[in-house]
Amino acid sequence: MTGTVEAVPLIASSIMSKKIAEGTESLVLDVKVGSGAFMHDLAKARELAQTMVALGTDSGVATTALITDMDTPLGRAIGNANEVRESVEVLAGGGPADVVELTVTLAREMLALAGQPDADVEAALRDGRAMDVWRRMIRAQDGDPDGALPTRKKRRPSPRTPRES
Repeated sequence: MTGTVEAVPLIASSIMSKKIAEGTESLVLDVKVGSGAFMHDLAKARELAQTMVALGTDSGVATTALITDMDTPLGRAIGNANEVRESVEVLAGGGPADVVELTVTLAREMLALAGQPDADVEAALRDGRAMDVWRRMIRAQDGDPDGALPTRKKRRPSPRTPRES
């Protein structure tokens, strides 16, 4: 127990101050609720979502929020690096169906806010355009897009213990 207080105004302002400072014009929030989320209670998750949307809107950022279920794990990966790899798989046209579904839903919300509600998200994932855009974004920030791609680990021979005679 860390003694964290579930004060929605503090949580919302902490999250939104960072988002607003980035200078974005539009923002889609994915507020998780359930046993695997910070917010276990739907009413509290709604309050958090509404507070963050109000803060964004009041700051001139077109903001919307989805409340998504975290009573069961999303995807197959556990751990930040593994989850990033899984997300990159989705951008490359693969990945677990539940992660693809959430990605498409969030992308549609963002595209609607950006004035492009008719964009075909599924096609962009299938034909590689989503991956191309992601790679350009990483390069624009002087990053290496290949650094997050899944790699095969080479198996090392297991050390053998000499037999005692």
